[in-house]
Amino acid sequence: MAYQPRIPTKFTSADGSTYSFTFPTGDYEWESDAGLIVPTAQMPGAHFEYDLLEEREAPMRNPRESVRFAFRETTPTAVDTAVDAAFAGLHLGKRGKLWTIDNAGDERWAVARPQGLMPLRWVAGDIFRIGASVDFARYSTWYHEALTTVGPENITASGQTWVVTNPGNAAVYNAVILVTGTYEDFSIQNDTTGYAVGATVTGNSANDWTRFDAGARTAQFDDGGAGATYEDISPTTLAGQVHLMVIAPGANTFRLTCPGTPNANVTITFYPARY
Repeated sequence: MAYQPRIPTKFTSADGSTYSFTFPTGDYEWESDAGLIVPTAQMPGAHFEYDLLEEREAPMRNPRESVRFAFRETTPTAVDTAVDAAFAGLHLGKRGKLWTIDNAGDERWAVARPQGLMPLRWVAGDIFRIGASVDFARYSTWYHEALTTVGPENITASGQTWVVTNPGNAAVYNAVILVTGTYEDFSIQNDTTGYAVGATVTGNSANDWTRFDAGARTAQFDDGGAGATYEDISPTTLAGQVHLMVIAPGANTFRLTCPGTPNANVTITFYPARY
């Protein structure tokens, strides 16, 4: 398909190389169904149900991505070979990445898992063709192929701010924040979303690294090893905060606060997200 809107093209392992399956384009169809979690409450004597979310954004359920296609080959044996290769590429339902591409060649990916072993459809007389389909549960928004890196931003005063821009149209929940240099008992807050994360540690040199992985919900500190000898630590967050950090679409104002005068470098990396 050389001319089409954005469609799924392949499913790969998380590293992109352990296994891979590219969808055939014969009789190709795609259906995407993304639901929302909208809790309500019934109130005796009142019309309509009460929306418990009020003005807040509704969380997404795992979207269902259904891809239907046909294996078309020049011999019946070649059809069987293609089907076998597809089963190997789907790797018995392992979690991996579902990829899409648009007409300009721009790729995006999402975390996904096949929900079955690729049902097959065959009709007597179709000696060169077998129909098939795959249903995926999608566990994330769609991410840009390229990683966005902001920084290192040199912070030389408590309360100093800088801007992190998310070029996607969806919030990012899995950014990685790296702090190096001299600092102590610091907190990094995104003034745009209200989320903050920090640590009760002291950095004395460029080799003292503190790393937050918001997607894995982990915090680590490396005392002098420059990232080679991390140890797990407990992050500090605001009361009631669910995620370590959230980056909204567009420009986000970040702020670092700590006692004393820091000389820290902060680098934030993430894949821009889209619905």
